[in-house]
Amino acid sequence: MPALKKVFLGLTLWFVIVTCRSTESSKRNLCIQATDNCPNEHIKLYLYTNKTKNDPVEITEDSIKNIEFATTFDLKILIHGIKGSKDDDFNTILRDAYFSQAEYNIITIDYFPIATSLKCYSVAVQNLPIIAKCITQFLVAILDEYDQFVYVHAIGFSLGGQAAGLVGKLLKEKGKILNRVTGLDPALPHFEMLWNLLDAESATMVDIIHTNCGGLGQMLPIGTVDFYANGGITQPGCDRTSANKYNKYWYFCSHERAYKFYAESIYHGMGMSGFYATTSSTLNQLSLLGQFSSFSGTKVLVGEYLDRRTKGIYNFLTNDSPPYAQGRNKFYSYIMKWFS
Repeated sequence: MPALKKVFLGLTLWFVIVTCRSTESSKRNLCIQATDNCPNEHIKLYLYTNKTKNDPVEITEDSIKNIEFATTFDLKILIHGIKGSKDDDFNTILRDAYFSQAEYNIITIDYFPIATSLKCYSVAVQNLPIIAKCITQFLVAILDEYDQFVYVHAIGFSLGGQAAGLVGKLLKEKGKILNRVTGLDPALPHFEMLWNLLDAESATMVDIIHTNCGGLGQMLPIGTVDFYANGGITQPGCDRTSANKYNKYWYFCSHERAYKFYAESIYHGMGMSGFYATTSSTLNQLSLLGQFSSFSGTKVLVGEYLDRRTKGIYNFLTNDSPPYAQGRNKFYSYIMKWFS
């Protein structure tokens, strides 16, 4: 009898555990349609400064007037993609890079609850208007309250790139202007052709880094300046023939290289070791193999320290592993790689 009782209790416990796990899994996979109201419980903004980088301040309607911003005229806004959050690689890698170089005010957007997985991608796209609306509402309040910000720069990865583009347009309607929007391989699915939210009208300067165009990222040039890394489709070290963990998911690997390249550009500053692009002859030179025909001549610095007057279409080459930048020449790249 005691043995049977133990078996019964064990089976009961197993049933409870499996049921709970199943319920939690269902909740995780639930795709939430955001309500059209701001503030929104599913859309959070956090301020990071050099002092609060490990303990960010949540920005709310009540806290805006009492926030202690760092004394710098630069305001960065980071917007993640699908499955992202304030603590994902995109956000942490870029924040670490910025804070290692200078004093910054960085606002990180977190809308994870309404963009939890690839299965929820279509719903997340439907949520973008409310996400952009809430971001815009807070930015307008901040810019009205604080007059220190003279350079506002939004950086969006994948779906976040599209959100950043819409924020720029909504701000214009409110009499505000984004000085710069950087789209890091902005999302392609559901944004083909005329449905694009990010374009040259989103800010004074719109720079795009393409790393998986035609796959997860935009293929056509949509900014005031577009950079195609290694042709823009498949990145070195991510191709399907490479003997590494990215074999199966080469497109995700190539897609994510966009923010990894950008973060590295922050560390390089304006030195010879950064990413340098050359002018591509025409868009027609983009082939299905991911190759651009490039003219030799003046090389343009790619990334954070891009010359704001730069316009056009460019191609740049990278290494297959960090440091990715080849600098102005491969010899310098080999030296940097050896020291790293």
